[in-house]
Amino acid sequence: MKTSATDKADGDKSLASSGLVTITDKVCYTNLKPGKEYTLTGTLMEKATGGALMVEGKPVTASTTFTPEQADGCENVDFTIDASMLVGKTTVVFERLERDGQTIAVHTDINDEGQ
Repeated sequence: MKTSATDKADGDKSLASSGLVTITDKVCYTNLKPGKEYTLTGTLMEKATGGALMVEGKPVTASTTFTPEQADGCENVDFTIDASMLVGKTTVVFERLERDGQTIAVHTDINDEGQ
């Protein structure tokens, strides 16, 4: 998987400091089985701590379920969050791809600029 997380509003890597913001994580994949259902789940991570970004005691996650028509393609996972939860933090998105309840791929590099 290759990924890139950006501000949905303008496509850059910086977010507003107040109000609701949406981070779009574009995940591109190869060699999936067309016609099979997959679930892609992302978790927002705090780069400084290496742990999940927590809101009200729970990690911030988002997921999408999709059925690819071709073996190679891309899907988006959107995280909408109160910007005040992100002020002063650098976030990274970790991704997990599953099929039939089994993890088939992960992307969990805290130092990857794309993530």
